Amino acid sequence: MLEANSGEKIEFNVYYIKEHKEQEVTRPDGSKSVIHSVDAKVVVNPTQEELSKQNIEVVSKRTIILEILEVNKVGAKLAMTAYLVGCRIIDGNFVSPVFHIFVRNTEELKRKVMAEVQFYLRTKHLITSRGGS
Repeated sequence: MLEANSGEKIEFNVYYIKEHKEQEVTRPDGSKSVIHSVDAKVVVNPTQEELSKQNIEVVSKRTIILEILEVNKVGAKLAMTAYLVGCRIIDGNFVSPVFHIFVRNTEELKRKVMAEVQFYLRTKHLITSRGGS
C-alpha cells in the first residue's frame, strides 16, 4: 500500500551553507602551517545538529515544495502492485514540468522523491534557462 494522495504537498528546507575547514601541512623546510578552506554546499532537510556545528555558516534557506498531482495503481493483476506517481516541484514562482516516479511502496517513494529534489537542485539552472521563470 502506498501512503500518498493526489494533492499532497511535501516541503523541503533547502540550505546553502559554508563549511569552514583547517588542515595542518608541513612545508618542505619542515615548518608547520595551517591552510584554511571553505566548501559551499546545498543541503536538503538537515538536522539542527548538523546546522549548529561550529564550522558551519548558513548562508541562506528556502523552502521548495513537491506536489503530488496523481497516484495511479498499475499492474493490478500482477503479484506485486506498483504505483505511478505524477509530481511537480514548486520553487518560489517556478513550477517544474510534471514528472512521474514509478514505485512499489512508501519507502521507495521517499527515496526517489529525495533523489528527484536533489537532481532538480543540481539542474535547475538548465531548466529555467530554457524559458522557465
